[in-house]
Amino acid sequence: LNLLVNLHAKRALERLAACYAVTQREVLEGLLREADRAALERAARVQNGENDYYEKRLRLDKESVTQ
Repeated sequence: LNLLVNLHAKRALERLAACYAVTQREVLEGLLREADRAALERAARVQNGENDYYEKRLRLDKESVTQ
């Protein structure tokens, strides 16, 4: 994974890593795991949702990622 993020996101990542005394990679991995878990919880409420999620067919509202 190689990407560029805006300055605000970069600074937030730096602050989170410093605050929790972990690497920026660990912060990102933790956030991704949490977003994945939240999406699976929502998918479970929809018929065939978990399968659709794993097959990349499920679409959720964008704001749900951080809620």
